[in-house]
Amino acid sequence: MIQEITLHGRVEDSIEYFANIAGRGLVHRYFYEPSDGSMDRFFYGGKEFVIEKEGIRHKGNGGSFCEYMFGVEQPIKDLVRKDVLNRLAMYGALFNNETAKLTFTGKTDGYHSYDRVFLDGNAVSNYYFFLDIDLPGDPGSQQELILKLVGKTLKYSPAVGKGDDSSLMSELTADLDGYNPVIFLFRLVNRYHRRYYDLFKELYSEKREIPEEGERVLSSLAAEFNIDQYQQERIKIDVIYNHPENKRVLDEYKDILISLDKIEEITPSDTTGLNRLRSLAIRNNIPLSLFDLLDEVLLKDKKLIQGEEPDYIKESRTLLDGLFMTIEGGLDAVLSKKGLPRLIIDKKCSLENRDLAFDSLLLDIGKACDEAFQKGDARPVERFSELITYFDRFDTSASMIGRMAFMDEDVPVEKLRSILGNKRVFEEVQKGLFETLFISDLLSNKYLTSSGRRKIIELDKGLDDVENGYKSLNDVANRISVINDEDRKYQILHTAARDMLRKAPGVMEGKGDQDRFLKEVLKGLLHEGPVKNIPKGIMKRVFIALKLEIFYINEILPKIIETGDMKEREDFLHNSGLDRFYVEDIERKFLDSSDLSPEIKQRFKAMAEE
Repeated sequence: MIQEITLHGRVEDSIEYFANIAGRGLVHRYFYEPSDGSMDRFFYGGKEFVIEKEGIRHKGNGGSFCEYMFGVEQPIKDLVRKDVLNRLAMYGALFNNETAKLTFTGKTDGYHSYDRVFLDGNAVSNYYFFLDIDLPGDPGSQQELILKLVGKTLKYSPAVGKGDDSSLMSELTADLDGYNPVIFLFRLVNRYHRRYYDLFKELYSEKREIPEEGERVLSSLAAEFNIDQYQQERIKIDVIYNHPENKRVLDEYKDILISLDKIEEITPSDTTGLNRLRSLAIRNNIPLSLFDLLDEVLLKDKKLIQGEEPDYIKESRTLLDGLFMTIEGGLDAVLSKKGLPRLIIDKKCSLENRDLAFDSLLLDIGKACDEAFQKGDARPVERFSELITYFDRFDTSASMIGRMAFMDEDVPVEKLRSILGNKRVFEEVQKGLFETLFISDLLSNKYLTSSGRRKIIELDKGLDDVENGYKSLNDVANRISVINDEDRKYQILHTAARDMLRKAPGVMEGKGDQDRFLKEVLKGLLHEGPVKNIPKGIMKRVFIALKLEIFYINEILPKIIETGDMKEREDFLHNSGLDRFYVEDIERKFLDSSDLSPEIKQRFKAMAEE
């Protein structure tokens, strides 16, 4: 006897659906009514789900669900639970903000256009369902009971995100064992969005960035399928978030925010871990907007305690008040000697401290300038506009130099020309200002990688050489490209060798002839591995890094965990030359695989972040 039926249909070219029906006595029941092409109607026992050309209609019990992605409304209690994967909305259910509870009504019919389905829900795939089941009570009471029976599966099941209808149907059947139900499950898919999603994921997965040619292909596909900008951004954010390495960083960031939930005000020490992960995000090409979204949802209206107002804010306020002085000569007459460089440095400080007071101050001054303009005095607006131009130059240079330092992307000559132009402007304001703003602090950033350090030094010296006529911008761009290429080869060889070592019993535990084994692995990779013609210098770097990792895992890290002496950790970081990101990854993997107590692991993580 037939127990389960699967149907596949298409609405126009953009929307397709998969209907799965399972349960008792299907062969003796009528549950499907085709039309002249304008709709497909599924019905059973007074309930129905109708697929029309412009949208869907439903009546009876059931609801909709989808995998969470950016743009899907997510309650806080779902956001803080890593195991909650899916959004579930029951027909006729209303959320009471005062009691924070659901109430169930008898109004379970409705209509949703496809635009609304894929805008309010997942951009690619959304589910609907209804049941024929013998339950007591009115429709509202029945919906509440259905939620208790299948709600956990629908919110927690990974089969939803995978589009695995067969597994999902098996899980629902198990939940309803004993009720002898008929289950109707419908999956609606936007084929155009899925094509865009799959292409972006394919392009992004290799290097966690989209090459220029890939951007053109994506733009062409979006234009061909008329995919609006918002849906494109949702898809991109979802792919970026769900990349395993990115997800680890974002989930750790979310965990810290959740830990701050019970406190009303946040001190700068509370944000140490958050800032560390934001630095890691820049290196991994994770958009900072994802972190901003988490801040907005989880921090809500919590205040960052700054203590007494920082000196740089006091100075900025005094200097900005000078915009209203009626001195001839414009901005230069008011801020040229001391004030202008001070304001630019103050802006830099505010960004580093994630201090919104500086931006608020600028907004206040901007409003005051507008008021002065309304009264006929245009001078404050003109001065303020000139000042904003300097801030824009700072933002542009900081962004380009930061990406160059933390990522392995090459720098086009046009960007170097822009940086050089901004350098000249800042040097005219104050000698050495460019190095103060963009070089010195970056070189002292403990999370800057060795290759990033080399690139910043090359940029600094290279721009000086260009101005002195010793080099061209092409020479500087080529040198940065060489450093990136060397780093890529190092990373590929190091990753491949590290993976092979972890599969070899005892090697990572420091047993056996490590030197001989390491050399054999590296030579084998050079002949048969992913990278050919690797310079001896890179091979030597990989060899040393792996030996240091084995030494750290077996000799130093266990002692640090036991004694809590973090000075020994800092000495190793300084003397080994290994990147801090790399050492933290070693520590994380060691802790994850160890049988140490959760308290000891948490204590070490807390000390490492101080």
